[in-house]
Amino acid sequence: MNKRITFYAGFTTLIMGTILVVAFALTVVTQQLGKSSALVSAKNVFKEVSTGVSGDIGQFFESFGKMVDAIASAPGISASDIRTDFLDSRIQFMIAILQRYPELSSLYIGFASGDFLQVVSLENVPYAKPAYKALPETSYLIRSITRNQGARVERRAFHNKGGKMLKERIDNAPSYDPRTRPWYIEADKEGQLLFTPPYIFFSTKSPGMTCAVPTLDGRSVLAADITLDNVNRILSKYRVSENASLFIADQTYTIIAHPRVKTAVEVLKEGSTVLQYLDPSNTTDSVLRAVPAFLNDLIGSGGQVRKMDILGQPHLGMALDIKLKMSSRLHAVIVAPVSDFTGFLKRMLLWSLAAAFIVVVVVASFALYFSRRLSRSLNRVAMDAQRAQKLDFSDNEAYDSHIFEVHILIKSLNMMRKTIRDYMADILDTQHKLETLVDKGISLSAEKDIEKLLDRSFAATSAVSPISLMIT
Repeated sequence: MNKRITFYAGFTTLIMGTILVVAFALTVVTQQLGKSSALVSAKNVFKEVSTGVSGDIGQFFESFGKMVDAIASAPGISASDIRTDFLDSRIQFMIAILQRYPELSSLYIGFASGDFLQVVSLENVPYAKPAYKALPETSYLIRSITRNQGARVERRAFHNKGGKMLKERIDNAPSYDPRTRPWYIEADKEGQLLFTPPYIFFSTKSPGMTCAVPTLDGRSVLAADITLDNVNRILSKYRVSENASLFIADQTYTIIAHPRVKTAVEVLKEGSTVLQYLDPSNTTDSVLRAVPAFLNDLIGSGGQVRKMDILGQPHLGMALDIKLKMSSRLHAVIVAPVSDFTGFLKRMLLWSLAAAFIVVVVVASFALYFSRRLSRSLNRVAMDAQRAQKLDFSDNEAYDSHIFEVHILIKSLNMMRKTIRDYMADILDTQHKLETLVDKGISLSAEKDIEKLLDRSFAATSAVSPISLMIT
């Protein structure tokens, strides 16, 4: 036997089911559209940030390149007569440049003879003071390598900000020769301004890049050390997403600059501690550890955003070249988990489910209430139908419905019951009269007197109308 449900239960279930189906469909569509929109937005952010970083860093280095090129053309800058007096005009000029540009750690000139002159601003790189064994109040180091009776002599003079020499060190067998350094070799070979790939400065023991250019007379090379601290500051001002990584790397997977990770680390080599750039495999940062796996793909993508997996999690990545006059290439790299851009969809889904639940409860309550109101008349119709099955057509309390179809059904049912009651009343009345006629006939059959029999017969037949014997 088929199971039947009440009208109000079916109606309420239908309403709730419709709401749930619509809510689910809207949620799925919203999730898909939201995810697509989030990924498009992420790609736009990646391109905007990477373009900005590449442009800012490129402009940062190029501005110093123009400045170094201009200094190399200054009169007397390449004079072979090296003087280490603090008040020497060339030294004062170099100090003024370092004071004006705190991004520079030192300015120096390497000569074809092997002579060398350098001014280091320890105010710009105070962390380098221990490497020079300088006093805390030291502001400038004037370093020179000249020849004295054919022998090379290195002199280091430490001065405070006022020019007072705090101490001096003499080395009669210096190992440093500017002509063997990459900045000198490349600039002298190319004959034009260039930037060296990032490296650990010999003098300050800090990471940076050197901008070098031959002087006008071609007998020396002028160079400036640019620290990467300012590159980190440039990176820090950009925000991609909550868990994004933004850093500078080269094609050898070396991490050159990172706003949150120290890229120059001390390592033990051949029994001594040296500074070198961070090896991605020696960091706990999951993104940096994965650099060797994805960097080439990002570099080869032509500045396009790529999808990739890091520790099983989907990420987006992009690499853009930083255009500099240097032998190697630097890249601004952005990597961020996809969840940074689609995480809000989960929150939106939870809000949607909560809202759908509230709507279902509210609508279900109203639907249940109104369906009960609407089903009262149907219940009365059902009860009357059950009474009719039991041949009970008696009258009951009047009722009606606001639903037109149900109203017509109630009206028809009432008319049917009234007609049946009228027919039943006629049948009962006819039955009564027939019983009366039968009783009269029985009494007539017992009458012996002919005259009395005729009188009683006429009286009995006149009491029963022929019409009343008809059942219509």
